[in-house]
Amino acid sequence: MAANFTLPPNTRSVGSGNPPQDMDGMVDAVSAFGLQYSVMNAAYGTADPTGSADSATAFSNALSAADAANMPLIIPAGTYKITSTLNWKIPGLQVVTAGAANVIINMATANTPILQVAGEGQRIGGMTLRYPTQQTSAQTSSIGVEFGDDTIGSCFLSFFEDLRVYQSSTGLKTNPAITGTASGVFSCHFGNVEVFGYSISAIDLNGGNGTGAGNTGCVFDNTYIHNNFSGTPAISSAWPVILQNWSEVVFNELNIEKCITPSPALQVAEMGNIVINSLHMEGIQAGSPNLALIGVGTQTGSMQVNGLSVRFCTFNGSTSNAVVQFTGGSGQSVQINGLNMPTSDGGNSTPTLALVDFNSIAGATVTVNGINPLGPLYTTNQINATTGDQLVIQDGAQLTYAPALPWTTFATGDGPNMLNVTSGTAKVPVAGTWYYADLLIPWTVTLTGIIAAVDTTFNGTDKWMTAIWPAAGGTALANSATAGTTTPGASQNFKIPFTAPVTLPGPAVYKVGVQSNGTGADIEVFGNVNEGFVTGSATGTFGTVLSLSPGSTYVQNAGPMVKTY
Repeated sequence: MAANFTLPPNTRSVGSGNPPQDMDGMVDAVSAFGLQYSVMNAAYGTADPTGSADSATAFSNALSAADAANMPLIIPAGTYKITSTLNWKIPGLQVVTAGAANVIINMATANTPILQVAGEGQRIGGMTLRYPTQQTSAQTSSIGVEFGDDTIGSCFLSFFEDLRVYQSSTGLKTNPAITGTASGVFSCHFGNVEVFGYSISAIDLNGGNGTGAGNTGCVFDNTYIHNNFSGTPAISSAWPVILQNWSEVVFNELNIEKCITPSPALQVAEMGNIVINSLHMEGIQAGSPNLALIGVGTQTGSMQVNGLSVRFCTFNGSTSNAVVQFTGGSGQSVQINGLNMPTSDGGNSTPTLALVDFNSIAGATVTVNGINPLGPLYTTNQINATTGDQLVIQDGAQLTYAPALPWTTFATGDGPNMLNVTSGTAKVPVAGTWYYADLLIPWTVTLTGIIAAVDTTFNGTDKWMTAIWPAAGGTALANSATAGTTTPGASQNFKIPFTAPVTLPGPAVYKVGVQSNGTGADIEVFGNVNEGFVTGSATGTFGTVLSLSPGSTYVQNAGPMVKTY
């Protein structure tokens, strides 16, 4: 047990000798290091490091003395019981402890925040903040750490390191009392933060609660959250991590593990920029039909994830499950550089996971650069796409290019789909059948129509029409006149205009199709046995633009060889 002490006053005068009972030398040394501002000092009421007696008064008195002397607050190793919130909303406050593994602060009063911080230049950490039992989602004030204050201001240029929060309803949260101009956190650094056991959210940092200034400029290094304090993953009532009203934020290693959630595991909204360098998601279980790993809400500008690993997650088989799901707004952008979600490493008991659920949000873009070649768990690229949505996969199992084949290039006004220049062959069409193939648009472009190719067989009366769809199919983005355009002659390319020009975002892959009303004019199609893109056909009625449900493989002698103009 640590010793309790009260420092004696300085009484020795210079030249009076130094008898053994004279403690001035020790008093001066201890004072010089500020060690007298310890919660264990009997002068402040003596905190109980066994956790039996209430130490709230000793903490408060020691803090007041340290603040008055502009010295650090000292917390030796021990388990300390408190019954009221630690109000550390003091600019410049420095706290020195024996580390989070050795300093445990137990909040004995349910539905009460443990720690409140605010002000400039704080350095706080090296402690475990915990509730003796798991707080429920109804105990909304059971918050591990509250950030910011309308009077003191935001936490600014402060360090929060080696900090653990156990069995709260919410681990880290913007002070719910903020209604003025404060944001909460501004240009702060978080390092080695753990939230273990939560019933609402692990991290809920909403800049100014949507009324004050937005959060900005913070860096999180090594953040680890999980929800299996009892040994079994528990359900939370909201997002495990929610970030809202930020100009920008950076996470260097964010781990979200072992939880059951009814919402996306990571939700962002009203963000300017968010960068996550290494995002690890493991043991996440579906609590509703619309589980997504990452949710992107209203007014989110740009989100970049450099390295996403998914391990042992369990989804319920709903087609709304997705790696990324848009939940509001329009025009958001998400880029994932490196997706590691192999089938060999557990999870997804019913593999119907989509790479992205656009959720009918317009103008959204997802780019994925690099997918683990062992095979991703998702079984489709995208669902619920609408106007202006685009998914770009640079490589991976869902879109594989054959580098040995001599692809032609895209030129303005004359962009072929991903065709091999030697693969053309004649196809006798079935009247009303749509023949489709992947079309690569490498940049945003406005198109007037499609250039199709008639092979050597020609009867002079057949009419063709064309249409273009998103890569995942669905409703066509543009089509030519339903009456059709008469084929011009054998071995000729001819232009089939859309009913109106269409602007297609790029780079992106689309599906383009050609339909004939007869069998007299052959369509030039891809005839190679193998190609690295999707082709196919779908039965229809001439003059009707169907809602396309494309396949996912290359079909020989089915995809039309077309160009754009």
